[in-house]
Amino acid sequence: MLFRFESKGERNADIDSSFEKFMGSIRYLDVEYAKTIWIELTPLMMQDYFLDIRLQKYIASAVGKCMEFYKELAEKGQRFYMDGLYNCVNALYSYYDCILDSQIEVSRELEDCVAEAKVFHNYEIRNIWN
Repeated sequence: MLFRFESKGERNADIDSSFEKFMGSIRYLDVEYAKTIWIELTPLMMQDYFLDIRLQKYIASAVGKCMEFYKELAEKGQRFYMDGLYNCVNALYSYYDCILDSQIEVSRELEDCVAEAKVFHNYEIRNIWN
């Protein structure tokens, strides 16, 4: 729907607000299902619409909240939380890389989120950034 509104030139605060609410609700989903959402969202987040600096903060906020939510149980070896954390950080990596490749300004919120994601002690998650 966002792409349809965008193509009609109807980009406005209501659309941004809906997107913010959607991104913010991911952490409340059952982790068994939420862990796969990040895989599905990754190609969508590469679209020009989502690279905008205004939307970067919503994505950074959603990723940051999910990382925080998944981290503790993932560190205790809970499989779904580990998968969710990995997929979430991998989506962040792909999104951030796309922004850098596009030479678009990176928001402070996104830079902070990336910095936080780079310091996880898990080998697989740290390896995403190498």
